[in-house]
Amino acid sequence: MKIQSIYRGIKGFVKLYEYGYKYTYIITEKAKYKAKVLIFWEKHGLVATLDAFPYKRSTLFLWKKELKQEDGKL
Repeated sequence: MKIQSIYRGIKGFVKLYEYGYKYTYIITEKAKYKAKVLIFWEKHGLVATLDAFPYKRSTLFLWKKELKQEDGKL
C-alpha cells in the first residue's frame, strides 16, 4: 500500500511550508533586547536596571512572568 500526501500536486506547497517553518523559530530584535534587560536586572538589581533602562518595575515583572510562562523561550 502506497501512502500519498493530500498536498501532492499543489504547486508551491513545499516551498511555502519550508518558508513558514524557517521563520517559526526566529528570535526578534525586540525579544533579544528584553532578554538583555532581564539579564541586566538579575546581575545588577532592580534599582540599577530602572536607572539604566526606560521601563517601569511592573513592565520588568511582566516580562519575567511571560518568559516563565513560555518556559524560557524568547
